[in-house]
Amino acid sequence: MVIRWGICLAGLAAWAAPLQAQTGYVPQLGANDVIAMKTQARLRAGSNDFEGALPLVEMVLAKSGDDQEAWLLRADCAHHLDRWNLEAESLERAIALGPVPVAKRTDLIAGYLGHGEATHALPHLQLVMNQLPPEAQARAQYASFWEEEHDAARAETLWKASLDADAKYEPAYFGLTRLYLANKRVGDAVQVVNRGLEAAPGSLRLALLKEDALEASGSLYSARRFINQRVPAVKDIELLKR
Repeated sequence: MVIRWGICLAGLAAWAAPLQAQTGYVPQLGANDVIAMKTQARLRAGSNDFEGALPLVEMVLAKSGDDQEAWLLRADCAHHLDRWNLEAESLERAIALGPVPVAKRTDLIAGYLGHGEATHALPHLQLVMNQLPPEAQARAQYASFWEEEHDAARAETLWKASLDADAKYEPAYFGLTRLYLANKRVGDAVQVVNRGLEAAPGSLRLALLKEDALEASGSLYSARRFINQRVPAVKDIELLKR
């Protein structure tokens, strides 16, 4: 019954949305109407009809602005419709209402950085430092975020935290080595890349990075000898030409 009534309300939303945008008029909805409309919005979003789901969510929020789930659904619709400002606003409103999954805050940070809005990303990055996700991959992603914020110290902390979570996680060795090389910490870079190659001996990019580290340390002969030893096992010639 709720779903059937939600379908009727979907027609109401299609009629009311343009009027609401122009005049601010919001149809009077009861509690059951809001539940039915949110159910229909979830169904539409679940079938990838985000254009159809969004007006329904807007009407739910007009009636119940403290509905965190509805704000997150609005953010999801906006994301799939490539409406960044609406997505960011929705995620911020959801976060202001209480705890959200770390992945949602991660989406917000990535969006801010991707749109050149690093100052908006910073408060969220600082909050996550106090509740680091347990997965190596997630910690590595936050290390990359801090690099984009030009904070090498926090990036280093997160790359190391990623390796604490998984001592064989190759991307973290790669990221930490690159960070050390960029900051002229050549000795640290050589140590980390050696550990990385022990953990992931088949990593071509770590092998190439070790060559860079050895060259940066002044060991040109060692660098050439090392890469020549690796060449027979390398099949990706284009990458070797780098």
